[in-house]
Amino acid sequence: MRDPGVVAGVVLGAPIEGQEDTWAAIDTAGTAREVVVLALSPDPAVRRAVLDALRPLLGAGLGHRQEVVDVTACRNGVAAVLTPLAGARLAESRFGRRPRTLAPGQIVALGVPIARELADLHARQIVFGASELREEVVLDADGRPHLAVGRFISRRAHAVVDISGGGAGPGDDVRALQALLRGLARSDGSRTTRRLAAVYRAADCAAVGEALRRVARPIPLVGGGRSGPRRYRWGSKVSWHPRMTGVRIRIAKPLVFGAAVALVGCIGWWSVGGRGAAVLPADGAQAAADDPVASPTSASGSSTPTTSDWATVVDELDARRASAFAGGTQLDEVDTPTGSAYAEDMDRWKGLQDSGLHADGFAPTVRSVRLVSDEGSRARLEVVDTLPAYRLVDGSGAVRATAPARGETIWEITLARSPDPAAAWRFEAVAPR
Repeated sequence: MRDPGVVAGVVLGAPIEGQEDTWAAIDTAGTAREVVVLALSPDPAVRRAVLDALRPLLGAGLGHRQEVVDVTACRNGVAAVLTPLAGARLAESRFGRRPRTLAPGQIVALGVPIARELADLHARQIVFGASELREEVVLDADGRPHLAVGRFISRRAHAVVDISGGGAGPGDDVRALQALLRGLARSDGSRTTRRLAAVYRAADCAAVGEALRRVARPIPLVGGGRSGPRRYRWGSKVSWHPRMTGVRIRIAKPLVFGAAVALVGCIGWWSVGGRGAAVLPADGAQAAADDPVASPTSASGSSTPTTSDWATVVDELDARRASAFAGGTQLDEVDTPTGSAYAEDMDRWKGLQDSGLHADGFAPTVRSVRLVSDEGSRARLEVVDTLPAYRLVDGSGAVRATAPARGETIWEITLARSPDPAAAWRFEAVAPR
């Protein structure tokens, strides 16, 4: 497969098996992506034409088409950045491998969403053009079908470049959909099954969808195959682009969360240390109010407060957070589940898990901690820290990306005490000052 070169805004991993010109990737937020790299003529006019043809595909259609996050020019031509579909291709599922076995309700659940997506494309003068839809429909964990668009993007680009004209039309999509449904529907002579005849006579995809709605109540195709997100094997070459929206990108951004920070604000990680709970005794609230550097009982369990206790609490929380992104500690030991910090961290954690990567070498340093306010069960801190360079590593230990160092940065962190008997502190929210 051709070297994809560099694609702005993502770190490319290994080619995805069975998907031509498609690579596993993560974006700068740590979210798993798929990237289709289309090798094109260096002619600027050709590349502009392909970009113009692909831009109408941005988004996720009516909710049953794979999301196209971005289309951009790259060294080899044009790249399309996609959100991976979690599930199994219909052709690989037990439903797709067993022809003429689906009940009418299952045919409705499969056909209506796909018919609507194809009709939506046709309304915008776009033809999907797949001769075998079983290979381009993915069933998610709830049995809902989605159109995969990787091959579709390649077909559309080649149609733009092909000067011979011709190519598929809307009628080809109608016939492909009808062939898919006819090949999977059981034929038992029942009245409900006979209603499918109107589906096979429909002249366009919108009519196919309407005819299906009159056949039966939909029955989702649950249990068709793998329901989790795909896990990718990362190859030996990783490329990432140093610029996005005019600023330098640090692949570390999604993880940098020491004095905890949202991705937008570049979260920074701090020291790696023990796993003890950060505890504040019942009378600690008044001590915090009297002392500008507050003194919760240290996370190690010491009952003698010191002026460095808030720094210790944050240090130990960040140590557990670093452990979580390195594949150890659970995030519920770090963030309160109802806070924004937890939602942001979970998105980053899932992105790394899906991409087969983990963070290695976090060693942030807290320079200062100041108590801004203390309400007993919630405390706001102003934290200054620095962060040296660290790495993203795959399962074999190979380094796939290196995050550059960050200088002193000020964060405003909200800590909340959990309701458990230990009254452990957790990150609730983080924002840059």
